[in-house]
Amino acid sequence: MLGVKNVAMNNFPPYFLVRFVVIALLLTLFSACATPQDARNKGPVASFVSRKNAKEVTACVATVWESAYGITNPVNVRPTLEGYTLQISNGQGNTFVVLDVNNVNNATGSMSNYYKGYVLGERIGGTKR
Repeated sequence: MLGVKNVAMNNFPPYFLVRFVVIALLLTLFSACATPQDARNKGPVASFVSRKNAKEVTACVATVWESAYGITNPVNVRPTLEGYTLQISNGQGNTFVVLDVNNVNNATGSMSNYYKGYVLGERIGGTKR
């Protein structure tokens, strides 16, 4: 058999399995806490005002985000009572970024609030989260 070794779980050191389980539990714990509302609760990172209505701004931003992130992280666009919400999540479903675009001035303009979700290992203020 060309020197191929049989690699069964009983051949791994016992700490390998324990380390694997601990890492899986930590990843599950971190992935459970990144929602759009969590990002909104931290407050907007930036706010923008436009003379375009919410539908026009949403279409423009969605197009740019899809070309930048869409291959690995699809852009989710949902209508709201006041306008639209755009959201990008990572591969595990955690919120990466949120943009709320709301109509103002009888839909002759819009206000956009950009929120950033939790990113594992991100540096904020010089400290690693």
